[in-house]
Amino acid sequence: MIVVFLNLSTIAAQLMLNVPVFFFDPIEQQIGFAKTSDDVRTASATRSEGPTVLIVLGWATHLEEGLSSPTYDAEGLLAMNSEDFTVIRFDGRGFGLSDRNVEDHSIEARVRDIEAVVDTLKLEQFFLHGVSSGGQASLLYAARHPDKVTGMTIGGSFGSLVIVSRKH
Repeated sequence: MIVVFLNLSTIAAQLMLNVPVFFFDPIEQQIGFAKTSDDVRTASATRSEGPTVLIVLGWATHLEEGLSSPTYDAEGLLAMNSEDFTVIRFDGRGFGLSDRNVEDHSIEARVRDIEAVVDTLKLEQFFLHGVSSGGQASLLYAARHPDKVTGMTIGGSFGSLVIVSRKH
């Protein structure tokens, strides 16, 4: 006797994640490196042309090995977005192609990572997308650099833990 259970939500989710494979070419990215103010080397990847979207991911990223992640997979969301936009993402300190032997993983340190990527790539203005723990650093960065950030989205994060103080 064979028993089959169909979970329609799971089937729909898998289709949505895999359908882009049929419509978009695998991504090609340019890897570069930036140096933070506390001397940490941060790796970034740039894809395509158009208005810039800077994606600040959470922990355990890898610009090359992580391309199969549903967050920014090679034939899915990243490929769709990078047809019309310049999409930039980076490995935060301690992960992926960035410096690994780093002790400071604070929100302040993660903001320094964003600043280094923005400065090295000479980004004047961009849309900011923070995912998971990258959301907190994105909020703090945007509060400190409102002239650079044209808009932002935060996904799967807990930004209420960020305390921002700005002098006028």
